[in-house]
Amino acid sequence: MMTRKEIDRIKAEYPPGSHVKLIEMKGEPQMFCGLKGTVMAIDDIGQIHVNWENGSTLALTEEDRFEKMHVMRVIVCRPGEKPTIEEIGDDLASMQEIVGGLIEEYMPFTGDDPREDNIAIVCNEEGKMNRMPLNRAITDEDGQMLDIIAGPWRQ
Repeated sequence: MMTRKEIDRIKAEYPPGSHVKLIEMKGEPQMFCGLKGTVMAIDDIGQIHVNWENGSTLALTEEDRFEKMHVMRVIVCRPGEKPTIEEIGDDLASMQEIVGGLIEEYMPFTGDDPREDNIAIVCNEEGKMNRMPLNRAITDEDGQMLDIIAGPWRQ
């Protein structure tokens, strides 16, 4: 049984909206290593209630092995759709998953304005080569096309 102090620590470390990745949950074959989920709540006995990406809502207990994921907010542009803001893991695998393959960082907006230095486009490195759908044109200040990004969010 956990103490009130331990439960309060868990509540502080895993507030609702936190993202976790499962390492091991014994006795639950549908709960595989690498499964990701979003924390919904912590109950009064210290169980972490999670909305898992496989549709399960099984709670994590002190017997389970898992890690807190660090996420970043990104603008996702899918071909033919309006951009959306989404949260993804801040790891290479998450970035590769969102572009459907190897990633390439493209920074067409660097210049004298320091605010522009933080803007990067992360796209599929082989999007054009693999004949993925054309997605967005990159233009200069005069509207001249510099490049075009190819590739869907997922194949």
